[in-house]
Amino acid sequence: MTIPTNMPYFLRKWAEENGSKHTEKNQIIVEMLKKFLPDIFLYDLHYDDLFDQIKANLNTIKMVVLWKGSPPVNMEIFKKVDLTISCAPEEVKSLRGMGFKIEHLHHAFNKNILNGQLQANKEFELIFIGQIYRAIGFHTDRDRMLKQIVKEMEINVFSPSYELGFSDFLYHLVKKSALTLPLPFYFISDKFSNKYSIKLEKAREYPFFPYSLKFKKSLHPAGYEKKMYDVIRSSKDVLNIHADSSPQFAFNMKLFETTGVGSCLLTDWKENINQLFEEDEEIVTYRSPEECVQKAKWLLANSKERGIIAKKGQQRTFASHLYEHRVPEFLSIIKKHLE
Repeated sequence: MTIPTNMPYFLRKWAEENGSKHTEKNQIIVEMLKKFLPDIFLYDLHYDDLFDQIKANLNTIKMVVLWKGSPPVNMEIFKKVDLTISCAPEEVKSLRGMGFKIEHLHHAFNKNILNGQLQANKEFELIFIGQIYRAIGFHTDRDRMLKQIVKEMEINVFSPSYELGFSDFLYHLVKKSALTLPLPFYFISDKFSNKYSIKLEKAREYPFFPYSLKFKKSLHPAGYEKKMYDVIRSSKDVLNIHADSSPQFAFNMKLFETTGVGSCLLTDWKENINQLFEEDEEIVTYRSPEECVQKAKWLLANSKERGIIAKKGQQRTFASHLYEHRVPEFLSIIKKHLE
C-alpha cells in the first residue's frame, strides 16, 4: 500500500469513499493506515508531526524504515526509526559512523513508463531537468555548471525555479542583506565575536538570488510524471549534475530515468560510476565544465555514436537497474533486520 501524502484530492476522496469524518491530511493518513494495519512501515518524509501521530496510533508495526536521499534533514528522526535505507553512499557512511542502522539501495527505473507512448522526436539538443536550489549542501555545483555552459552553447533548463517570481527574489535579497549586516552588539565579548564571525562566513555564501540570472532565458517550466519523461526522451543529450551533498558517488534518479527512456546521458564523473554504467560505452561522463561542454558538442555532432551509446545505456538499465532488480534487494535488507 502506497499513500501519496502530497495529493490532497486523493486523500479527501479516500476519506469520502470510506465514510471518514476527518478533513485534516495527517488524520486521514493515520486512518488509512489503521485500516491497512501494516507490519512494515516505510516513511519517505522527514518531518516529525505525521510520523509521531502514526507511531502513537498504530501498534501493529514491527519495523519502521526511513528512506533517506542526500539533502540534509532533521537528525532527530533517525533516532525514532528501526532502520534507514539510503540511495546515497555518503549518507550511509556518515550515519553508520554515528551509530545508526542504515543500508544502501540504489534508485531504479520503472519500464512500465514506456507503455505510455512517450514522445520520440528529438526536439531538444541539450537539456538539464531538475531543481536548482542554491543553498550550501544542495545545488551550488549545478548553478556554477549551468552558468558556464550557457556561455558556450545552448541548453534548455526545465526546473521549478521557472515559477519563482519577484517576491522570491526579494526574499533572497533581503535575507542576504540581513545576514551580512554588521551587528556591533556581537562584539561585546570574544564569545560573541567568534559566533558572529561564523555566522558572517556562512552568510557570505548565501546567494543574492534564488538562481543565476545568467541562464534565466534558458529556463522552462518543470515537467512531472509523463511530461518529464517526454522532455527527457525528446532530448538528444541529457545533462546530469549531482547535488553538492554527493561529491564522491553517483546515485541520483536521473541516471536511470534518462537511460531508461533511451536518451543519451552526460553525467558528472563519480568514483563508482563504472559499477553502474560503462563510461563512453553506455553513458558519457565529464570531470569539469570545460569537458562537459566539449563532450556535449561532440555528442551533438556525432548522432550515430550518440545513438549507439543511448541504446547501450538503455540495455544496461533494463539488465541491471529496474525495480524488478531492486525489490529483491529491498526484501533481503528487511529480512536481515527482522531476524
